[in-house]
Amino acid sequence: MVEGKVRGILIDVDYSTDQKKDICLNLFVKTPKGLEIFEERKFKPYFYVVVSDAEKAKKELLAREFGEEKIKIQRIEEVKPKNVEHALKLYFRNTMEVVSVREHVEGVPGVLEKREYDIPFTKRFMIDTGLEPMNGIELIVDGREIIQAKTVERSDVLKDLNFVAYDLETYSPGRFSDPQKDPIISISIATREGSEAFIWKIKPGKDNARYFKTEKEMFQAFIDRMKELQPDIVVTYNGDLFDFPYIKERGKQLKVDIRPAFMGYEPVEKRRGLDNAVKLKGIQHVDAYQLVRLLNRFGVLSLVKFDLESVNEAIYGVHKEKVYSTEINEIFNKGTPEQVDRLLDYNKKDSEATLRICLDYLSLYVEFSKLVHETIYDSSRAGASQLVEDLLIEKSHQNSFLIPNKPNEGEVKQRLLQTYTGGYVKEPIPGLHENIAVLDFRSLHPSIMIAHNISPETLKCGHNDCATGKNLSPDKDWFCEKKRGFIPMILEEILKKRVEAKTGMKKFPKDSEDYRLLHSKQQALKILLNSHYGYLGYARSRWYSRESARAITAWSRHYIRETTHKAEEAGYKPLYNDTDSAFIIMPKEKGEKDAREFVAKVNENLPGAMELEFEGIYKRGIFVTKKQGGAAKKRYALVDYEGNFKIVGFEYVRRDWAPIARNTQKSVIEAVLKEGNPEKAIKIVRETVDNLKKGKVEKKDLVILTQVKKPLNKYESIGPHIAAAMKAIKRGKDLTVGSTIGFVITRSGKSISDRAELEEYVKEGDYDADYYITHQVVPAVEKIISEFGVSKEDLIQGGTQKNLSSFM
Repeated sequence: MVEGKVRGILIDVDYSTDQKKDICLNLFVKTPKGLEIFEERKFKPYFYVVVSDAEKAKKELLAREFGEEKIKIQRIEEVKPKNVEHALKLYFRNTMEVVSVREHVEGVPGVLEKREYDIPFTKRFMIDTGLEPMNGIELIVDGREIIQAKTVERSDVLKDLNFVAYDLETYSPGRFSDPQKDPIISISIATREGSEAFIWKIKPGKDNARYFKTEKEMFQAFIDRMKELQPDIVVTYNGDLFDFPYIKERGKQLKVDIRPAFMGYEPVEKRRGLDNAVKLKGIQHVDAYQLVRLLNRFGVLSLVKFDLESVNEAIYGVHKEKVYSTEINEIFNKGTPEQVDRLLDYNKKDSEATLRICLDYLSLYVEFSKLVHETIYDSSRAGASQLVEDLLIEKSHQNSFLIPNKPNEGEVKQRLLQTYTGGYVKEPIPGLHENIAVLDFRSLHPSIMIAHNISPETLKCGHNDCATGKNLSPDKDWFCEKKRGFIPMILEEILKKRVEAKTGMKKFPKDSEDYRLLHSKQQALKILLNSHYGYLGYARSRWYSRESARAITAWSRHYIRETTHKAEEAGYKPLYNDTDSAFIIMPKEKGEKDAREFVAKVNENLPGAMELEFEGIYKRGIFVTKKQGGAAKKRYALVDYEGNFKIVGFEYVRRDWAPIARNTQKSVIEAVLKEGNPEKAIKIVRETVDNLKKGKVEKKDLVILTQVKKPLNKYESIGPHIAAAMKAIKRGKDLTVGSTIGFVITRSGKSISDRAELEEYVKEGDYDADYYITHQVVPAVEKIISEFGVSKEDLIQGGTQKNLSSFM
């Protein structure tokens, strides 16, 4: 045997079955030679059964033949997990045998239940071996066959990977593009070195693209170029639903094999939740659209609209021109060289922006991949609950616990019927206030879980003295004091790693690569840390525990109320509470030092990892009650002594209000809080109303954003956005469930729904001024201005303006 050592980056793992029906794992490793494939043949699929008598069950199982194929279990081991008394580990030649046997195994005498039968084989392999995708790997190999493999920690893997982003512009003759009929007009590719484009039929004016006479020639050149670039990561923007399905179908229609562009393998469409996702073998497909949606959900980004132009402007502050499909069609039919140049510039900027988003934010998902042993393809499409479950599965293996089974649909429905009380919210004292201190509990829910040992297996343990001890919740659920819980143990580890990462960040400049990588690591750990509470109450969770989730919120209410009570005793005036935050009004004689001393006294009596933090003191704040401000629970705006704003719950941070309303509200808040000038605020509103009436407002400031949440034919009430969507579909626009659309209320039509049109079909100046005044601008500001005795009519028609000092 000739052994060699190989070092590289683990990119992907999949498996195949040979002619003898033996399984083989394929590890795709980026080495100095490129993306290489190595084979692991020793690792075999398995699952567990819980049994009443290990010896008897083992004999019975080995003697059986399962299913029509008469499958025999290859090998059985008796195992001793910490959470089950008797268990057996059943080994098989391939995954098909696992699937067949798991359907029948519970009928064998002595077998009580099956466990871990639905863990994907590649994930099983990575968990058991400790290998981490998007991390370093060291292999001992004989040729291509792996003798030994281990993880070698690397924090800088992205710099050694080859990223390629691509984007399509397609023809759409009065309807949404159909890949069976409609050609690709141009294709752009972006790499770290720059971008390039391919086009056919219409000649550019500049030498800024490769020109071809036919679509087939262009398409073949694109495939050849992708093969030449040898990407490790292919990046698209909405490629799951558009770009990849389109090139697959165009390849069929043009009789061009697309596989050479992707290591010789066909892109595969897989179902993930409500949508499809496109998976590549070996190469990782990152859909930057899915990436930013998840980052927005996690709170890493704060985006209103998810088209590439809006995302690019929101993140980078760079305006990117939008070339609409109607314009693209016109250019393709009879465009001038200058118009073709504009189209190519737009196409290339799309792929460049897509690549930039990926390069800037993928490091967060690299950390997820390492933590939960998932490929970038999986981690960049996984929600918080899935990431938490993947982590708990990995930690269960490390700690010799058998993993709980997923609930069946009946159990899920039953769980959904059960509810519990959430966190404590105290309505604010409405109006304007000064010298406000804000105190926050650091990671409140996870710190409660750590402090009170909350985990499904510690709930109502067998020790009687625990039932009345320190872990008895205000709702009378109690948790063991003698044995450390599985989930609190994991949370402590995550918290420790996050503190280490945040401490490490302080050693580097904020613009350095080291700082960015550590920031991504602590951010990934924070998301996982804060998602465990929600996972416990998630109906489809393997570790579901309603009582545990209920106890967490009961303690959160207890601690925030207790903190507010202590603040009152110390001479502070409680202003507002929301789950993990306390807002208190500081007496004029007290300052930051007093607030910090109060926080330190509170922390002296908090258990375990719990900690109250001093967030800061704000010069002035305005609060609107739920009764006055609609359904939003959080509705306030603050300004600190340096002029920085914190605005929560107002239309300014909501996408379902037009920019004219949001921006006017922002200006009003700034005038009232920063300048202490309600007269200026009222003037701003009146000027906005006047500009609307005179037709001076641009279309971009009138667009109202909303999301299509279900099929259009399922809407019983046809609101303006649905009416606009229906009209757009008739014009050929493709809108699906989940699409974010922007519409404008025009002057043409009887009802508001009649007057609603998607922004791209509206001409400048065609808007209903009365609608935007009475339904957008005035409602956005009247609850703020009314705190100073100014009515809706005053805003529109004029009235008494009062000085801010009258209301202090």
